[in-house]
Amino acid sequence: MMKITHVSVLLLLLPLSTLVISASVNINDKGLYNNIIFNIKPGSCPPQRYYIKSEHEVYHRLCVRDTECPGDFKCCLDNGHTICKPPVKEKTGTCPSFTNALSSAEKCNDHCTSDSECPGTFKCCLKTCGRSCVPTLHDMGKPSNGSTARTGFCPQEEISNCAVKERAFCDAPSCLDGYKCCPKICRTECQKTLPERPGGCPTSAPCVFESESNACSSDYDCSPLFKCCAICGNRCVKAQNIPSFLHNGTNTIFLIDGRK
Repeated sequence: MMKITHVSVLLLLLPLSTLVISASVNINDKGLYNNIIFNIKPGSCPPQRYYIKSEHEVYHRLCVRDTECPGDFKCCLDNGHTICKPPVKEKTGTCPSFTNALSSAEKCNDHCTSDSECPGTFKCCLKTCGRSCVPTLHDMGKPSNGSTARTGFCPQEEISNCAVKERAFCDAPSCLDGYKCCPKICRTECQKTLPERPGGCPTSAPCVFESESNACSSDYDCSPLFKCCAICGNRCVKAQNIPSFLHNGTNTIFLIDGRK
């Protein structure tokens, strides 16, 4: 006859006790239950943004749970989409009044609903007919500091030809430090910027001496799809393997250089 030790009994009883504890936590303290089971981060999601839906709406699940979001960001529901957003926070300062703001009956897309979604000292304010990140009344007219300057390059070039434009999750001022409102195939979202333009320099290229107009000191001196490469000095040349896309309205996505 098998002898059941005290340890075995405890192991057998463990699943049942776990269920009892989980059930009691779920009933008595839902917030604590969520923290234990789903690892929910503290804070509240910003209110959902108003935006005008397209006829053929494409819903994006950019996250499923808070743990998939950076830092203190939370995975938030926004009109059928899920997107990482910083928890609600109100900054000091006063929103400016825009004389060309339309009446409240006329609405436009919101690009923020909480000050926490804005860089630096910017606040989320009603601008024209939608909410966007703007300098406070005290900071209006002052030159932008480093925290609000949109430097760096987008991971994808802003070249797209989509049959159905998908939702814009941002506009130029509404991304936090180190991020930029960038195209992502047929939508836009805040993405971490790159110090150099995406793509690579060709291994060899003919020297063209008849023009100095393509001389450069960095990728910032070059047009989209071009990089500053050390060829016959520093010259702007067509980059290779560029992550830029054209969409023909079907399920096929073509790279700029023609490859599928």
